[in-house]
Amino acid sequence: GGGGGGGDDDDAAEAAGQLIDEEELPIGAMDWRVFLTYLRYTAGSPWMIALIFALYVTYQLATTGGTLWLAHWSNVHASGDQVWFYVGMYALFALVAAAVTLARTLVWAQAALNGARRLHDEVLWAVLHSPMRFFYRTPTGRITNRFSRDLRHCDMWMPDIVSDFFLGTLWVLVSVGTVLVLCPWLVATFAPYVGALWWLQRVYRPTSLAVGRLESVSASPIFAHYAATLEGLVSARALGLHAHLTAENRRLMLANMRCEYARMNAARWLGLRLGVCAAVLVFFVTCVLALLPNPTGASTNAFAGLVISLTQDLSASFGWVLNTQTNLERSMNRVERLLEYIKLPPEEAPST
Repeated sequence: GGGGGGGDDDDAAEAAGQLIDEEELPIGAMDWRVFLTYLRYTAGSPWMIALIFALYVTYQLATTGGTLWLAHWSNVHASGDQVWFYVGMYALFALVAAAVTLARTLVWAQAALNGARRLHDEVLWAVLHSPMRFFYRTPTGRITNRFSRDLRHCDMWMPDIVSDFFLGTLWVLVSVGTVLVLCPWLVATFAPYVGALWWLQRVYRPTSLAVGRLESVSASPIFAHYAATLEGLVSARALGLHAHLTAENRRLMLANMRCEYARMNAARWLGLRLGVCAAVLVFFVTCVLALLPNPTGASTNAFAGLVISLTQDLSASFGWVLNTQTNLERSMNRVERLLEYIKLPPEEAPST
């Protein structure tokens, strides 16, 4: 285990003369059971998960309904009391979206706070009840990394990342459904685009996830080095080891920064290709709407303009969802590392 103690791994390490356990670096795709476990920690029950999901869906339907109502309004010649009717309906969609947004934010914020508290309490309990062998074989900096960077990420960034993933995914699904209902001919245009996105995520996601795991693992030696330097500060000054300790710290920091640099390069690689695919999609959608007679089945160009507008937004939203999904998987690595410590075997009760 990554700093865990007990069992056959410790016996094997002792037989090999290894004093410190190597931190485990998971390989491969993220296990989605980790994500489900995080939802269980946050929501607490299937009913709360259903409520949160229903609020997200209601918000998306309200915003899309307002957009469709606005397009329908521009397609008719309203006058007198009809104008107030259309204004009232559009205001109703906006009020529903605002009310659901407030409820969704409050419910999800409370659920995320409860989840972060449960994770912290269970990790703390597991570490405090671990056998002494665990503390002998695990550097202090590795434990500090769990309780600082990993828990801070779950407290501060994880709720926003999960919320963005839900919102982006639902927006894309509802918008694609709206576009295809208004203009079924665009199926032939969206199919190659979705295929290109599928290929991009097959290449980008494993790379980004692996880099994120390397970044998390490479941070632990930095904390361990800080802890060891502070504990032996008097000896380091007496022996004149300032230059050596500074060089070692620089080496560890550079190893961690290389992972961040690789992540940024991967993001730039993805952004360039998503931009090209988006431009090609908008071009072909515009050509289809311009060449086909009455492609949306509407008597005016209102819905055709809506299709072009949604397509332009979709081209950016597809990339946003892909990035958010990758960030979610990379963030779940923090939860995965915390769950690893939650599963630590406790100290055996003394025999009576």
